[in-house]
Order: sequence, then structure tokens, then C-alpha cells
Amino acid sequence: MANMVLRATYLGDEREHSGALYPINTPLPAPGPVQPNRPYQPFGSINVFENGETSNTQQLQLAAERRFSSGLSFGIQYSWTKTLDGSLYDQSLPTVPNNIRLDRGNDPMIRQQYVIANYVYQVPFGRGRRFGSSMPKVVDAVLGGWETSGIVTLASGLPFSVTFDSSVQGWPSSRANIVGNPGVAHPSLTQWFNPAAYAVPAPFFYGNSAPNSLFGPGFSNWDTAAMKNFAVWERLNLQFRAEFFNALNHPNFANPNSDISVASRVGTITSTTGSPRVVQFALRLEF
Repeated sequence: MANMVLRATYLGDEREHSGALYPINTPLPAPGPVQPNRPYQPFGSINVFENGETSNTQQLQLAAERRFSSGLSFGIQYSWTKTLDGSLYDQSLPTVPNNIRLDRGNDPMIRQQYVIANYVYQVPFGRGRRFGSSMPKVVDAVLGGWETSGIVTLASGLPFSVTFDSSVQGWPSSRANIVGNPGVAHPSLTQWFNPAAYAVPAPFFYGNSAPNSLFGPGFSNWDTAAMKNFAVWERLNLQFRAEFFNALNHPNFANPNSDISVASRVGTITSTTGSPRVVQFALRLEF
């Protein structure tokens, strides 16, 4: 089509020998004080930075773009991403000191689906536009020369793990055991997942639920602007801008509380992420 470009792209990435911290002096769970069970005596915690991490990313990208023509341009970008790693790039310690692969799962910072659309549209009314090109200057000063633009962002939720807190000496907190189906028919702020699907593991055992196996609420945002151009002189233009960030004042919710040790809150969502609506005005002189 005229002025249109379509694109389909595959991106694959394999990363080997990435750096991470390893707690080499942390013992496996056992009853009693931790210190006597450490392999390197008489020292406490010892973290070694080694290049033992890996990650794998597979991504599909689809895009459509219309170059500016007849007062309109827009672009739409979609991506589907799957990233598996040990989540240790941020230097958090592994759950099981001698088996880092048990922490391999969805990357907690990656939203698997993303749509971003942008547009610029000149309202076809006023001097030099399709309609009303011969209108009086006074009328054009009010009705002509308007333009709008915006960015729309839609994304799926971020991954998270279900955990428990241990109060037993020698038994660290970790991920919970999965014992049922965590899905619910209609996820809501009061029950995003089924808490009964998880249980505290037997004492001195690690939980068997996969890391970052559940996904939180999606994200949506619309930033838009309205602009009015005033032709002051041949090479002098004054532009009034009204800009709206999160124009709909739409709340984006954070991941649910996922610590099953806090029974009254587990599975509920009690916080938001991102900013509320922000409005700003500006005058710009172009010459």
C-alpha cells in the first residue's frame, strides 16, 4: 500500500557465562544453628562472583508503519517475548546454593506481550488544509491549524513467584510447594490466583513451584496531545500544546501479594504502579 511498510522479525539470543553471585558457604537446610554446617569454617557468608549464568530469549516482532501523508502518520509495533534465565543478573542469590538451575524460569522483568502504537494527525480544517482553506483569518485562528498526536501502550503482566516465610532455624524461606491449580476463573484485585494451590513444604525442604510461573496484571497507558498552530509571520509560527500523560487516569496494578505465610493478603492486589494523569501546557515559538 502507498506510504505503508509492514515488517515481521524474529530475534533470538543465547547468553553464556554471565556473571552472578554464588553463596559458596551457605549450607543446605538442616536442623539447628547454621554456622556449624557451613563448609568453610570458621567463616560466615561468602559470596563469589562467577561467570556461570545463562539466558535464552526468543522474540517475534510485527510492525506496520504509515509515513506522513495527507496529514496522517502512525506506527504499530507488537512483540511476543520469551526469556528464560536464572534471574541472577541483578545479583540476587540463588534459592539452592548448589543447584542454580532450580531458579531458571521466566525473567521477572520481561512482559511477554507488548503493543505500542503512535500517531500524528492534522485535522483537515483551516487555511492550507483540505477543508476551509479560504476561511477568514479570525475564524482560522480558532478553528484551523489543529493537530493531535499520541502514544498507546498495552502490555501483559510481569511474572512472579509464590513464596513462604520460614521461622525455623536452619530452614531458609523460599518458594512454596504447588499442590493444585493456581488459576481462577475471573482474576480480580481480591483474588488474582488460587492460594489453596500452594502449601508450605516439609521442614528443611525447598518448595517445588517453578520460579516466576504466574503473571500479574497487564499494563495500559495513553499519552496524547492537542496542538494549535498560529502563523504569526512568513517564517514565524506559534504553537500551543496541551499534553496529557495517562490521559484516562487508568490505574495500573502491581503484582499480587504472593507470600502464603501472610494468609489474609495472599493473592490480593493492594498497590499500583506508574503515575496518575499528568497535564501540562506549553507555548513553542518556531522560526
